[in-house]
Amino acid sequence: MVENQYQTKIGSFQCDGGGEFTSRKLTDHLQQCGIKQLISCPYTSQQNGLAERKHRHIIELGLSMMFQSTRPQKFWVEAFYTASFLINLLPTTALDEKYSPYEKLHGKPPEYSALRVFGCACYPTLRDYASNKFDPRSLKCVFLGYNDKYKGYRCFLPSTGRVYISRHVIFDETVFPFAQSHSRPNSGSLTPLMLAWTKGINTVSKPQPKSDDSLFTSEDFPPLPTRETPILPIPIPRPTVVPAVEEERSYGCTAGLDHVPIGNNFSSSSHSPGIAEETSDQSTERILDQLSTTTTQNESQEEMLPS
Repeated sequence: MVENQYQTKIGSFQCDGGGEFTSRKLTDHLQQCGIKQLISCPYTSQQNGLAERKHRHIIELGLSMMFQSTRPQKFWVEAFYTASFLINLLPTTALDEKYSPYEKLHGKPPEYSALRVFGCACYPTLRDYASNKFDPRSLKCVFLGYNDKYKGYRCFLPSTGRVYISRHVIFDETVFPFAQSHSRPNSGSLTPLMLAWTKGINTVSKPQPKSDDSLFTSEDFPPLPTRETPILPIPIPRPTVVPAVEEERSYGCTAGLDHVPIGNNFSSSSHSPGIAEETSDQSTERILDQLSTTTTQNESQEEMLPS
């Protein structure tokens, strides 16, 4: 593969004394290809320092991603594979001008726009897996990393344990599904450090676990803003000003004749305090008395005139 892809040959192979490197099948293959095998002394990792240092780098980066995403230990292979994938894309001081291994090998800079947070929530397109038109178009999965044979993302569905490989994926890099459903690692025995880490997770307040089978959550549909009803000012009625009515004056050709009310209407003098109201019969008698008095005076005057 090295000869076909990069037009070069491997001259030597440095390794330790592990059984996978000293097996008959591997040694025969190295002899047939003309590759020299170099083995370090037993319990002397200093003679294989480059491989040991890179091995430590992969483990530290893989464990950091596992603890940050609260990933169960059974996914350590995916975490270490993703760590190795990222190390090949990152610049390193071991190369001239701090090139990345990918750029040094392929002659072009790597593309970082396709990288995503390991262990975050993702929603792959599942339209092609639907049995009918009423099936969901996507489900909430967990991002497991990348694949060397597919130009896509590996999405794990916890409810079924199936891994979907899709190019069309929507990521929510602030949500980690395993942090909500796995507060303790699934291992037979807990070491003191692992137990301390577990207690630290439990002290942090986390939202209630949600069902992974649901297509949408309450966060996808926030409540609509409520429209407040404007408070209108209440009109205050103004007091009605009634113009003062002047007291009616009685005018008559007969001396001493007062104004006589008609029907139920009464004069303003009848409403004055201290004056009793007169009935219609009393008013009539008073008028007749005045008329008779006036007639008597007129007759006496006529008698006094000379004939």
